[in-house]
Amino acid sequence: MDIENQVAIEGILRDINIQKGISVIFTTHDRIQAARLSDCIIFLFNGKPASSIYENIFSGLIRTDVDGDTYCLIHNKVRLAVRTDKSGYVKVSIDPRMIKVFPAMDNPAGDHRFVGRVMQLTDEGGDVRALIDIGIPVSVLLGQEEYKQAPILTGEQVALVCPPEGIEVM
Repeated sequence: MDIENQVAIEGILRDINIQKGISVIFTTHDRIQAARLSDCIIFLFNGKPASSIYENIFSGLIRTDVDGDTYCLIHNKVRLAVRTDKSGYVKVSIDPRMIKVFPAMDNPAGDHRFVGRVMQLTDEGGDVRALIDIGIPVSVLLGQEEYKQAPILTGEQVALVCPPEGIEVM
């Protein structure tokens, strides 16, 4: 839908909710649109309500390298170190609050480090959501203080660290 009609429809939904006092149930895959329209957001995973940590969900293949380290290969592009006994094709979820962001020049070392470019920044109820392309789009949720310590801008190159405790293999 073009932006003009999207804005018009969102306005109609807001008017119905406010002026008529009618609750509106709206489904979307667009988290930014959901944040704009909602007083309450319910995340679904496999058809059931879930915590919002289930927003960085990717399909991948569990592999083990020659050193015995286990990783998940996502879209044949991103190698994500994981702790799991599972093998074959899996789904992985990365908690957006566990991902740490650094200016690219800080260049933190380690297996859980990625370099990417900031595609989008949004304010979400006092937190800052960053969409970062590391070969796959990853959503990062930063508290205000965390954002002030490492202020990032759209288009900038940044480094990410995804600690294993923030990664769930499903």
